[in-house]
Amino acid sequence: MPVERLTTRYARLFELRVLHHYWLDEGATIFDALPAAAQQERLQGYDVRTLLEIKPTGATGAQLKGLQAVWKPTSLGLVVGLPADVSVEDTSTFEFTLRIVDPDFLAYTAYGLTVPASVDAYGTPTRRVLRFRSDAALYSNLTGCARGTGGAKQLFLSMEVPARQGTDRIEYIVKYLGALVQLLADPPAPATVVLGPVVGDLPAFATHADIPAVAALPGVVGALPSRGILLPDGAPRDTFALIRIVAIRATDPDFSCTVGGVAKPVAPVFQLRFKNRRTLWRRFSKSTPGTKLSEAGPFPLTYAGNPSTAQKPATGAVKLDRAGAAITNIVSEIFM
Repeated sequence: MPVERLTTRYARLFELRVLHHYWLDEGATIFDALPAAAQQERLQGYDVRTLLEIKPTGATGAQLKGLQAVWKPTSLGLVVGLPADVSVEDTSTFEFTLRIVDPDFLAYTAYGLTVPASVDAYGTPTRRVLRFRSDAALYSNLTGCARGTGGAKQLFLSMEVPARQGTDRIEYIVKYLGALVQLLADPPAPATVVLGPVVGDLPAFATHADIPAVAALPGVVGALPSRGILLPDGAPRDTFALIRIVAIRATDPDFSCTVGGVAKPVAPVFQLRFKNRRTLWRRFSKSTPGTKLSEAGPFPLTYAGNPSTAQKPATGAVKLDRAGAAITNIVSEIFM
């Protein structure tokens, strides 16, 4: 008796890659400047799942199930697929939470020393607690920027690098005179380092510009954070950031996931890049406690390679030099 077999052809809706340059760079050489073979080798040894947990929110999980879609975490991020003939509304929105898994993540990540924190407020119209994460970022294909053109075009979920302002703080990554610049101290007169002479020649790193302002909400009891995100229902309280993907971006079809209501023949690959921290390397004598041997840098912290000729520091802890309330240095101490 013949057996009837039903098959469903799945298509990718989009792919997300979350890459951290602490694990990808080679000392002072940025990952993107490495030879293609070296880049491929570095990616084969990279697994973002040891750094961050990426999961759909409850609403997105239910939405994907309703579309008969599947999502799969990968070593680079995640992939979302659905039956090729399933129709997707242009306004369909998919949200994913990022949670920190590696306890040292913030120690080697250039995040401007703004650590997300929970803030609760009460919404009287809805009679429920609203949970915010102050200083948490929102990354989206509606506001992300691109690098390159044609087949070499890269799609980033971070907003375009902002122009330098006088209030910018230590570790902020900004555009200044056309260059990509990172601040090495707080105002009023911070030293800077040029990451690249042309902003568009480097990846669009996550910056403080990705942390949105919190809009005033009517009928809310309690002080709201000035910047951050409102957590979706059921999102983990320790959410680090939120990723929001919308099916269609009318202003740039390359950032869209569908065409004519179905998955595109070639799914978009969205990137989120985290910059590795840069610290002043301060060396001390083990035999004579308190004796400073030398200091140099600031150098980028990387797992592979060494931007200096001397011993690398441990990455699990950094210290701050201050002048009053202003931070003047982020320091890695090395005992030799």
